[in-house]
Parts: sequence; C-alpha cells; structure tokens
Amino acid sequence: MANSKSGIDYAQRLRAIRPYVSFDYDLRKPLSSAAKAQITRYYEYIQKLTIRPHQIYRTQNREHLKAVQRFAQHDPKSHPKLTVAFVPNAGKQRMEITFDSKGRVRGKTGHIAVYEFPLDPMRLIDEGTDYVEEVIAEGPRVKAFSIQAGEFEVPGAYGPEFIVNAVARLMEKYGADKYDETKKSSHFYGNWMHGLNGYTFHNQAELMDYRETKRQKAKQAARAYVTQQRREKRIRENPPGFWLNDEQRTAKRARPPQPKGWRQVNQREYYKAIYEAKYKEIKDRSRK
Repeated sequence: MANSKSGIDYAQRLRAIRPYVSFDYDLRKPLSSAAKAQITRYYEYIQKLTIRPHQIYRTQNREHLKAVQRFAQHDPKSHPKLTVAFVPNAGKQRMEITFDSKGRVRGKTGHIAVYEFPLDPMRLIDEGTDYVEEVIAEGPRVKAFSIQAGEFEVPGAYGPEFIVNAVARLMEKYGADKYDETKKSSHFYGNWMHGLNGYTFHNQAELMDYRETKRQKAKQAARAYVTQQRREKRIRENPPGFWLNDEQRTAKRARPPQPKGWRQVNQREYYKAIYEAKYKEIKDRSRK
C-alpha cells in the first residue's frame, strides 16, 4: 500500500488535517518519506491541540492569525503551515475574540475575559522575574493569572500580588541547573513557559467554575484520545482485512468473515481498486 507504513494510514491522516494546513499531496501517487514525515508531524500536533475543548478561528489577516495562535498557546514557529487557531474554551459557548491597540488578544466568554501576556523565552531566561514584572505592568489590569505550560495551563490561579513569585518558583524548579536548556525535549522552563493568561470576572466563583469546566472537558477529551490511540495501535498490530465488492464497486476494511459478495484482497489490490478503478471506499460499522 503506497501511502501506508506499519499500519499508519497517511492518506487518512492527510484527509483529517487538510482543512487546517496550507500543504497538500496527491493521494493518487505514492507519498515520499518527507511527505509522510510532514503529515505525521502536523497530524500529531493537531491531535494535541484538539484534545482541549476548543473552537476553530479562521481569518485572512495573517497578523491576526499569528496573534490568536499565540493566544491559543500554539507553536507557530515550528508549525508555520497551520492556517487556523484552535482556541481553548470551556466547551459551553464560543469565545469572542478581540484585539487591543497593541495587537494583543482578548477572549471573552460570558462574564469571563482572558487576556494574553506573552513572554519572550530569551528575555525570560536573561532577565528573569524583572521581565515578568515589566510584562504585567504594561498589560491590562486583571484579577487573576494562570501560567501557560506549552499548549496547556499550570493548575491553579494566582492573584496579581502572587503571580511573580509563582513564576519564580517554577523557574527554580525547572531551571538550567536541573534540565538541559539546549534540548527542546527537556523540561527546562524556557521550552514551555511562553506566557501568562490574565483573567477578569464578576466574582471568584465564576472563574473557578470556568476553569474547572475547562479542566474536566480537557480530561474527558484526553481519555477519549488515549482510547483512540490504543484502538489504532491494536489495528496496526492486527490489521483488518481488505475487501472489495465488484458488483457494487465498493471497498472496505474489516475483519473476516464478511457477507457474500465481498472478496478479500491484499493492500495493493485494495488501493489500486480505489485509485485506479475508482471503487468507493465505505466505512464498516462493525469495526470497533
């Protein structure tokens, strides 16, 4: 099968991410190793972003897109071909996105408003908490802060008088004396502490409810994601059969046995039928 390796269906992955990326490939032709690597990299990153309860933000304004991706805690430098932003929310209603005069983003849901306080990792490393105080002083007045951790938030909210000390504790806990700052895969704070989220609200209970709902929704989505990953692993290790129905000119992947009229074929015959003979691929509802 030209577009599959070790049970990974690259064609399916490409179809899943096409609405969100600026690249594409002709699936009638074999995919190169570079194409498969790019598809996998973006597929896995989008899976990570969409574990969170979210809404999809689209715009033709490139600067606004970059700003909202930053607000949504993406990593646009390493994934520049994303054409949307997956904006996290509490899963109840859409967040209204606006911009201030400096191009910073505010998201509002009901009585809860979230402001971005982006941190430059290099300045954070060089200047420490003095830089954090400067960013907070130059931003809007908010009632509480949370600390961004890559695509997610560090649990807990801090009042304005406590946030700098909270950042300092994390910088000490995940500093260069304990983690290798030259490795992007390490837990060094410069690799993931890219900003703060500032909250305004009518009362503390509203903020607690918003954050708990958001956390529970993310937890549910994460469990569903793990279940799906395990299912895909089982299929890769014990792949289903490939079937054609010549009379109906349809194709499907399913485990044997199958009703009369379906014949089992190998992967090459299956995809040749789809791409050359134009057999219609259907989903088999019995696959669990």
